[in-house]
Amino acid sequence: AITPRTKAILITHLNGLPADMDKLTALASKYQLRIIEDCARALGAQFGKQKVGSYDIGIFSFGYGKSIYGLDSGIVTTNNVTIRQRLRDSISSLPTSKRTDTFKQLIKCFVLKCLSMPTMYAIFILPLLYSVVILKIRTFESFFRQKIPEEFVIPKMPAKQMTDTQAYLCLQQMTRLDQNNNQRITNSNALTGDLTKTKPNGVALVLPKHCSDRHDIFIHYAIWHTQSENIQKLLLKEKIDAQSESARDLTQIPLFARWVDGTYHNASRLDGNLLFLPTCPKLSKAAMARIVH
Repeated sequence: AITPRTKAILITHLNGLPADMDKLTALASKYQLRIIEDCARALGAQFGKQKVGSYDIGIFSFGYGKSIYGLDSGIVTTNNVTIRQRLRDSISSLPTSKRTDTFKQLIKCFVLKCLSMPTMYAIFILPLLYSVVILKIRTFESFFRQKIPEEFVIPKMPAKQMTDTQAYLCLQQMTRLDQNNNQRITNSNALTGDLTKTKPNGVALVLPKHCSDRHDIFIHYAIWHTQSENIQKLLLKEKIDAQSESARDLTQIPLFARWVDGTYHNASRLDGNLLFLPTCPKLSKAAMARIVH
C-alpha cells in the first residue's frame, strides 16, 4: 500500500521480462514517487521502445549468473542530474579493492569461465548437481541453493569503487550482449513452440508469458508445474541442467512473517513449483531439440 511515508516504487524485472512500466510510471507520477528498477536479470530488455534502467533510477549487478560477470561489481543509472551527482560524490569517498583481492576475483572468473564450457560443465558441475537433487547429498547444496537466515542479518559486504579491471571486463562482454540475448530468445522460442501442448501427468506446463508490448531477453526460462521436482530429476538423469527457481513463499519464512497481513495465494502456488530450463547462448539447435524431447 502507498502511505504518506512511501518515497519510491522498487521494481524487479524478473528473468528478463520487463514489468508493466506504463502502469507503474502512471502510479509514480500520481503520488510523486521515484522509480527504482532492479535490472540485474534484464540487461538489454525493454518495455516498448525504452530500455529497462532508463526510467528514473536503475540498478544492475554483474555477479555470477547474470548476463555479464564483472567480478561481483555493479552500476547505477539515472536520468536525474541531482541524483547522479550525489551518487558520484558518494562513490568518490569509497575505498578501492586491493590488487590481491582483484587478482583472486580474476582467478575465480577464469575458473567459472572454464567450468561453464560444455565439456567441463558436464564433468564437474552436473555430477555435483546430480548428487544434491537426486542422491540428496547435502555436502554441496550451498553451491546451488542459498540458505535464508531465520533473522534479518546485514551481509558484511563493504561497498567499494569499481576497478578499471572490472569495468574493462564488463565493457568487453557488452559487445556480445545483443548477440547473446538474441540467441537466448531463439532458444526460448524453440522451447515454447514445442512445449505448449505438453502435459506431464495430464497437467499442462505453465510457460513464460509472451507480451507484445515488451522485449523479453529470457535470461531464465521459468516454467511452472506441480511435478517440477520430478521433471528436474528426469532432466538431470538425462544430463540436462534444470535449476530449481530460488523463489520462495515469503509468508512462510520466519524472517518475513512479522510483516504478513493476509493470504497470498499466488506465492503459495509458485513456492517449490518453478523450474529453469536451459537457454544458454552456447546451446545448439540439436541440444535444444534434445531438451524438448
